[in-house]
Amino acid sequence: MADYVVPPVVNTPSSDNSEWNWDWARDGNAILNKGGWSLLGKACGAYVKGSERKADYHLPHHKMINGKLTVVKGGVRAAMQRLKRTLIPLSVKKRVHGHLAGHYKHFGMKVPPFEEILSADEREQWDVLSTFALEFLIKSLVKELNNSFPIDEELLEFIVEQTLAVVDLDVLLNDREKNTVQKWEELTKYMVGVLGDFLDND
Repeated sequence: MADYVVPPVVNTPSSDNSEWNWDWARDGNAILNKGGWSLLGKACGAYVKGSERKADYHLPHHKMINGKLTVVKGGVRAAMQRLKRTLIPLSVKKRVHGHLAGHYKHFGMKVPPFEEILSADEREQWDVLSTFALEFLIKSLVKELNNSFPIDEELLEFIVEQTLAVVDLDVLLNDREKNTVQKWEELTKYMVGVLGDFLDND
C-alpha cells in the first residue's frame, strides 16, 4: 500500500477568492518550478511520499499568487467536494478531511461532517473502524487501570458494553478542541464511574 502524506495545515497567506480554476499544466507546473515536488505536496490534501508523478498528488487547494504558495477559499471548498470521489484509503480520507476542516475554519465556513463526504459503503466501513478503535482505547485503558484494581474478563466486557452504549463515537474520535490526553482523561473519569456502579450493584 502506498505511503500517503497529509501535510500540516498552513493558512497564510490566504485568498478569499471563491472561484477555483485549477490546471495541472499551468498551476501545478508553477508550483513545481518554484519549489519542486515538496512544495506541490504542501499545496495538496494528500500525496504519495517521495512520488514525482502528478497523479499521486490529490486535492490541490493552494496556488502560487504573487510568488507565494497561497491557500484559496474556492480551492478548499472544491477539494472538500471532490474528497468523496477521490480514490485514497479511508483512513487517509479522514486525515484529509481534518486538514481541510482547518482551512474551513480559517475562512469562517461550516465544516461538513466527515460522514457526509463518504459513500454508503465507506460510511459502513467507518462505523466498523470507529467501533473497533473505541474498543481498543477502552481495553487499553482498562489494562492500565488493572495495575491498581483487579479487573476480570466479565468486568472488562461490561465496561466495553456500557461505554459503547453511551459514548458518542463521532464526538469522541473527532473532537478537535481536545487533545488525546484530554480525551483519555474524560474516558478515564467515565470508566471509573462505570466501575463504581458495577461494584455498588455487585
